[in-house]
Amino acid sequence: MIYGVAGAVDALTFYPAGKVMDRHGRRWVAVPSTLVLGTAFLVMPLTDGAVLLTVAAMVMGFGNGIGSGIVMTLGADVSPAVGRPTHLGIWNELADIGTGVGPLVLSAVTALAGLGAGIVASGLVGFLAAGALWRWIPRPGRSRA
Repeated sequence: MIYGVAGAVDALTFYPAGKVMDRHGRRWVAVPSTLVLGTAFLVMPLTDGAVLLTVAAMVMGFGNGIGSGIVMTLGADVSPAVGRPTHLGIWNELADIGTGVGPLVLSAVTALAGLGAGIVASGLVGFLAAGALWRWIPRPGRSRA
């Protein structure tokens, strides 16, 4: 039930997030997405029952939903006209590597310090991602020099 409710929140945010992204730029979606996800991860170990876990999962679903498709959108935005297929293939490969490394980091920290610490580490990665996205996402109307 918790997973289903979080998934519904996730799915309900796809379209509005896309509208915001198209109107205001990628930062307006990417940075809040990672901040919300990071915060949800940090709060999750503090939950002590189904209701609070559901709320944390809904927040996580919201953060994930507003960031839906952002990695591929950014890849398309920064791809060069010449060599676009190669660029996007490498971009996808790097994204897949990141998707695979996340569970390894969570597992390693969990093995060393416990599940709560592993989840907190995941949240901190979200904040690092927000900083990186803020720094490197091209601003609308500015060149990518």
